[in-house]
Amino acid sequence: VTLRPIGDPFQRRLAVAPQLAERLLRDRAANFAIVDEGPGLSGSSFGCVADWLEDHGVSGRRFHFFPGHKGGLGPQSCGRHRERWAARPRNVIDVDDLLIRPSNSARHLADWIAHLVGPLEKPLEDVSAGLWRKTLPGDRWPPVDGRFERRKFLAHTADGPWLVKFAGLGDAGQRKLVKARLLADAGFTPPVAGLCHGFLVQKWVSARLMAPPEFRRPAFIAHLGRYLSFRARSLPPPAAQGASMAKLCEMAMINTEEALGRAAASRLKTRFGDAERYNSTILPVDTDNRLHRWEWLVEGERHILKTDALDHSSAHDLIGCQDIGWDIAGASIEFDLTREERAELRAAVSEGWSRGPNAGLMELLEICYLAFQLGLWMSAKSAAAPGEVPRLEAAAARYARLLRRRIDGD
Repeated sequence: VTLRPIGDPFQRRLAVAPQLAERLLRDRAANFAIVDEGPGLSGSSFGCVADWLEDHGVSGRRFHFFPGHKGGLGPQSCGRHRERWAARPRNVIDVDDLLIRPSNSARHLADWIAHLVGPLEKPLEDVSAGLWRKTLPGDRWPPVDGRFERRKFLAHTADGPWLVKFAGLGDAGQRKLVKARLLADAGFTPPVAGLCHGFLVQKWVSARLMAPPEFRRPAFIAHLGRYLSFRARSLPPPAAQGASMAKLCEMAMINTEEALGRAAASRLKTRFGDAERYNSTILPVDTDNRLHRWEWLVEGERHILKTDALDHSSAHDLIGCQDIGWDIAGASIEFDLTREERAELRAAVSEGWSRGPNAGLMELLEICYLAFQLGLWMSAKSAAAPGEVPRLEAAAARYARLLRRRIDGD
């Protein structure tokens, strides 16, 4: 049975119809396997299922948890859930035990990858959870939100390193493989070797991060326009639309009130007005949703490459696939583009796609983008290592400052 807990993320609860409840509770001797990808900050998805069963007379001795990782409940968990979590069996094998550590196993990731790129010269190098930043020169690392970082490794071969990043099993991985090849063949992203049991294998390019002044040069703005119009024009259409304009505005007001106070949220509500009037102008495409400065590389003298271009339109967040204006808004914020440079970018996208976003819609999308990023980086602190917190706070402070200025009409 698939159950969808509802309510506050830290205090999930179940609403079970009587017919299903009778079915679940019919066998008074049955054991219950409770399966979820968590636990997260509270473990309340696991906990509310067990609570419901206990409240309906099922002994806790009949629970068996199947979590997605070996970690414990997060800091937002309640005492009842922590006590039960410690007492009951937890059945889990993590990806390292299954695919990385076994040396004499038919299911060893290094051996699978070797069939694609040739023999590995040394063990896989884990670059997950921000460890990829060790490959960057200097110590001024960008912030990382470990909650959403996919597992990734470097595979070192005689032909150089390859990035091995989990993309997804089944259709999810195949769709990303198609996107990766389309983008690579068009010269926007690194070359692709293939998909290996859910892991996408792409060339690890020895390149430098773009410097801030480069983002505002006409050559880059033109390149970015070609990239975004290519995504809108050439990537397979999304299977589902992302958040509606109403949902984006609701998110922005909630995040604004939490970060900047009720007065700022009230002014923002007035600023939004009848935002849904733009619904007829919105055309969802497979947006990038990740245009931050540290996602861009320069190979050689002028070859610009985009990294991390496949996952964020299908991430576990609100946004999803949006109008291409969402990416234009993101670029405008991330690169501090002037009004004139934003107009150049919109024109470059329109030239490659014969369709440009409405100027009024763009103003609202920039506000929603800022509010989303502010909430994202603020919430990331709750699960971050102490050394990461200053970077997250600096990122959140920048979005807060820019959001306040947009709300006040500056």
